[in-house]
Order: sequence, then C-alpha cells, then structure tokens
Amino acid sequence: MATWGGRPTAAAVLALGVGLCAATLAGCAQPAVDEAQAVRAAVSRLGPVAEVEVSRPSGDRAPTVAVVLEPGTGPSRATAVVRGVARAAAAQGWRTYLLELRDAADRGDLLIADETLRSGVRAVLGDQRRVADAVLGAVTWRVETSGTTVTVNAVGGLVHDAQEAARTAYGDRTTTWRFAAGPGTVVVDRKVGPMDVEVVRRAQRSLTSPSLPAPAERWTLSVRDDHVLLDLAVALPGGPVPPAELEPGRAAALVRPVALAARAALLPARDLLVSVRLRQAGPATDVFAWWTSDHPPVPGRDPLARGWDRWFAALP
Repeated sequence: MATWGGRPTAAAVLALGVGLCAATLAGCAQPAVDEAQAVRAAVSRLGPVAEVEVSRPSGDRAPTVAVVLEPGTGPSRATAVVRGVARAAAAQGWRTYLLELRDAADRGDLLIADETLRSGVRAVLGDQRRVADAVLGAVTWRVETSGTTVTVNAVGGLVHDAQEAARTAYGDRTTTWRFAAGPGTVVVDRKVGPMDVEVVRRAQRSLTSPSLPAPAERWTLSVRDDHVLLDLAVALPGGPVPPAELEPGRAAALVRPVALAARAALLPARDLLVSVRLRQAGPATDVFAWWTSDHPPVPGRDPLARGWDRWFAALP
C-alpha cells in the first residue's frame, strides 16, 4: 500500500549555542534555546510521528521539517501532524519552512510542501494517496503556491503509470506530471489524458528500437494544452561527430527512420501543434533538426545552416 514517504532526508543540523562566561568562571550563562530543537521536540510529541529531523533556518535556506509517520497512518491523523508542524513553526516565528512527509511502511513515496499546505491539507493528502496507490512507481508530490508537481519514478512501467495517472483524473492547469523510466521522460502540464498515454506508448515502443540505425538514446515528451514537443537525443553509429560533419548528405539515411518514428508517435496528437527536435547524443549539445507541424522551417535556427530542417519538412 502506497503511503507518504520517499527519498532519504538530510540529517538535522542541530547545534546548541553555548553562552560565554560574562565575568567569572562561575558566571556562565545557560545555552540559548535552539529553534530547531524546540520544533523537533514539539513535533515528536504528536501522536503518529515515528521520526522527525529538523534543520534550522540559515541565511539562504528555509528550515526543513522531515517527518516519518507510523506505518499506515490515516489521512485524519496525518492532517493533524501537518497542522501540528505549522503550529510548532509559528511558535518559533518561522514564516516559511519546508515539510517532508513520508510513512514508515513505504519510504518510496514523499510529500513535500511549504507552509501554504496549512489550508486544504486533507484534500492534498487524499489525492496523493489515491495516485500513489494507482501507479507502480514511487511518487514525489510537491505542493507549492504556484501549483503541484507529481513526479513518478516509473522504472519498468512508464506506459502503465501514465495510464493509471490518467484514470485517476487528477490535475488541472496548475498540475505538472513528470514520469521517468530508462531513456524516456514524460512531462504533462495538466491532467493526463488518453491521447498522452497513446503517444507515450508509441514513443516507448519505437524510438529506442535496436532495429533503428540511429535510435534515440534518450527522449523527452512535453505536453501542454496546445502543443506537444518530442525531443530526441539520437545515437549515431560510432558516437557523436563534429557538428559541421553532420550533414543530410552524409547521415540522412541513418536519421530518417528515427525521424519518421518520431512523427508517427505524435499522430494521436495531430489536432495540436506538434514538434520534433533532433539532437546528437553525447556531452555536447548539437540540436541539428527541428520539425513543426504547422509552419515551414525557421531560417537561422541551425547556425551551421546544414539544411536538416528543410530535409525533415520534405519527408513524406
């Protein structure tokens, strides 16, 4: 059963300030009260808290409160913990802080939120639980003022997890879904839909096929309401070549199959603006070809003027 949990948290930075002797050896002051220690003590007294670590604020970092809940803690008790953390932070005058919440029964799932989680806590926890129960991969659920980012480590189940995310019907225009598995990454800036799932299915099946002379070493699908971009890092035989040597006359036969596979993968999104970007796989960034469905090649996009955009647009 998926629960709140996730990645290892940083060790708490707990340092007790030591008072200096003011006049005589017997006149040393008591140590100052440490804010992080006080928050940790208050949160640890909350019923379902199994572990808590707190890092106090610094000049460039907000304090972090990392909480592990007892196994199987339900939404009501988890909500009480979130509100308890808010009270403890307020008692120390912390206007902003970061909360990391996970469950001891499944540390693969993690909820990260700032102080704005004080409102709508129960709904957030319910949505997070529902999605985490549906997908196979570990879920990191990040709540910020600007919106919610749901990251799914979908190793071994990219299509499955995208499909299950669509079935949950969770999300709106303030939601960003991120799925990652092997060479593929999918980013959807809204609710995941059936069209997105079908594009992912086609991309995963075709773009990295060993039958391609120059398959995609990595690929990223980015989906928005009106635009879909498929970015491919193409693995040329023998490795990257100097950009000036990568011309259609020399490499078109190698690149053509993966370019056609990319356009075919985007067919379910044909009612939207769709683009394909081809780059060489390797340490250097060489974007050598762009294709966009609704307009001709843009002059000057390739500073080397190698002609790949015109070649791509002329493909049947």
